Amino acid sequence: MKKEKIFYFLIACSLFCAAISFFNLFKKSNRQVKESTFVGANLWNGDINELDALQAIGVNNIRVKATDGEDLDPLLAELEKRNMQAVLFLTNAWEWSTGYEQYHNRATGEPVLLPAEVGYPYYMEHAGRFLSNPEAVALFDEYVTTVVNKYKHYRSIYAWQIANEPRAFGQDPNVFVAFIDHEAKLIKKLDPNHKVTTGSEGIWGCNEDSVLCRRIHEIPEIDYMTCHIWPYNWGWLKEGIDWKANVKAYIQWHEDIATRIDKPFIIEEFGFPRDNGSLEPGTPTTQRDEMYRLIFESLQTVPHLIGANFWCWKQDPPQEPQGLNSVLPTDTTTLNIIRHHNLQK
Repeated sequence: MKKEKIFYFLIACSLFCAAISFFNLFKKSNRQVKESTFVGANLWNGDINELDALQAIGVNNIRVKATDGEDLDPLLAELEKRNMQAVLFLTNAWEWSTGYEQYHNRATGEPVLLPAEVGYPYYMEHAGRFLSNPEAVALFDEYVTTVVNKYKHYRSIYAWQIANEPRAFGQDPNVFVAFIDHEAKLIKKLDPNHKVTTGSEGIWGCNEDSVLCRRIHEIPEIDYMTCHIWPYNWGWLKEGIDWKANVKAYIQWHEDIATRIDKPFIIEEFGFPRDNGSLEPGTPTTQRDEMYRLIFESLQTVPHLIGANFWCWKQDPPQEPQGLNSVLPTDTTTLNIIRHHNLQK
């Protein structure tokens, strides 16, 4: 009888351990199993008039600037009506909306520099001083607090984003990490009900350092990792370079980081010029379409990749030639690729 009790006890222990293992496996897989993947758009100017056209191709996630005190109520209300959501970035490392330079200017009185006038290397060194200027960061904190508190009740917010393409810009990487950590904690404290992320290009925007990229995305208040992919801007279209291989490798590097930190990631910007660098509407987009297919195939096969927002819908930002990367209503082949992915979910 004693042996039978021991036997049943061991069976019970085995079943209990198996159940615990299954539960832990389920928890882990449930964490890592993708949300329904999406193809979204960058609608940086938040033009309400474009929402119906985007929804017609299955786009329900847009990325919008919230850097200049914009009145976001009309946009967020219209998004809610359509069951769409927006990622809102709160400042900009670059010159085309209020960002590093403007906050540094307000804190120090130094003039706002433009890359077109001083060149990008000096612009970046100068703009980077924002990160180590407590007065400038405090001004940004005030803005973040105002905007987040004003709009946090909207269900149509997918995530708050600290900045568009934040970089260290020559500052000590530890200063950069501290800035991201500080802002993430501030936003999450103000609004614990929405996601928070960086807006980073990923490794490229982290001094091409995968460790720095991991550090800013493993911060507990950061809910998912971001990366951007720009083959033309990054010199991958030069003769002798396999841009497709580079795109695949770049995605895999971020999958490796996402696996390590156990968070999903989104390719929230990707762009490609028209064939032969044309800016004219209606001209072919053969290579662009190839890149879009490659990105969307990755959405199906890369475990932690949950979304991709193309750059951009209809209007390029003011510092770039119009027609450079924008997808137009006449780009039927590109639109069909986007629609096909979104409708097959």
